[in-house]
Amino acid sequence: MLSLVAYCKNEITIKKSRFLTEGFPITQSEEVKQILKAQREKHADARHVVHAFIVGNKGEVQGASDDGEPKGTAGRPALAILKHASVTNIMVTITRWFGGILLGTGGLVKAYQDSTKSLLNIASLKEIKTYASFKATTSYKDSTPLLLLLEKHGALITKKDYTEGVCYSFEVLEENKTALLSLIKERIRAVTIE
Repeated sequence: MLSLVAYCKNEITIKKSRFLTEGFPITQSEEVKQILKAQREKHADARHVVHAFIVGNKGEVQGASDDGEPKGTAGRPALAILKHASVTNIMVTITRWFGGILLGTGGLVKAYQDSTKSLLNIASLKEIKTYASFKATTSYKDSTPLLLLLEKHGALITKKDYTEGVCYSFEVLEENKTALLSLIKERIRAVTIE
């Protein structure tokens, strides 16, 4: 998943209607109400302030609003673009100033999708890396080969305990954990992993 790094904005005009799209980095859904309130005050002369948001390392919390546009023509299409792009920890507001020409429901859907796409094209995004934590316990004899294996495969050693055996607490990228754990079990004879 990708995450928005910094505030960004973009504007497009479709059939004389102006669409100002703004992206806000967020870390929790509680921020949405505050941002939305500020946007409505800032753009009090606008007809609609539509929004969509996704929060969480896996995009677990999502929401959208059409803000008076016909149901399903604004917030949901914007949210669909965010989901398709695998972006999280982002809130997008799309402020529309009506230009006097009706766009129809299909035209509105396309306008809100295009507004969101154009914003993502200029947004600064970074990849979210998730880590899994483990403890590997082995004998003193196997501790050096285990440590070298962990370091060679990019594991971050967070703690070393030397008691009856050796226990390494470590973190590894979620996408690499299965391969690394299999390799450890294959190469280190007496190892316990939790």
